[in-house]
Amino acid sequence: MISTSMASSAHSAFPPRAYGTNQLGKLPDRSLGGAFGASTTQQARDAQRKESERERAEKERMEREKLNALTEEQREEIKEAVRCTVCKLLDDH
Repeated sequence: MISTSMASSAHSAFPPRAYGTNQLGKLPDRSLGGAFGASTTQQARDAQRKESERERAEKERMEREKLNALTEEQREEIKEAVRCTVCKLLDDH
C-alpha cells in the first residue's frame, strides 16, 4: 500500500494543469471544426438532410409510377369523381 504522502510527492514533479487544455494552457480551438465540435453536428445534419431528400425523391418516383400505371378509363373515372365532388362542395356554399 502506498501512503498518501508518498503518492503526492511522486507527482510533485508535474505541474498542475487544467483539464482539457493544451500544452500552452489554452483550450483547443474548436471553431475550425474540431473532432467533437461543430463539424460533427453539421455532418450529421447534412447526412439527415440528404437522407430526407432521397426518401422524398423515392416517394415521388413511386407516386409517378402509380399514376403511369393507370389506364385511360381509370383516369377518366378519377376526373369525373373529382368534378362531382367539386360541384357538390360548390353547391353546399
